[in-house]
Amino acid sequence: MKKNLEAYSETLFHLINFRNKQFREVKSMIGIDYESFIICSTIGAHYLTHNSKNTNDWNSVWEQTRVKKIEEIYKKKN
Repeated sequence: MKKNLEAYSETLFHLINFRNKQFREVKSMIGIDYESFIICSTIGAHYLTHNSKNTNDWNSVWEQTRVKKIEEIYKKKN
């Protein structure tokens, strides 16, 4: 078990830092707590999995979800 932990410790470190950064950015953008963030992430993942034509291809999922309206919202926030 120790060898497995050592092998993945750097990956785990980056994953945890990514999730923390993601939470901080979402909190500053829409002001939600951590539990609400996790709930929204879970709902979003579930929606994308069950409503995207090709869930194995991240680029196609991104194109489906990233519409011009979202770009307008982000521009207004900044």
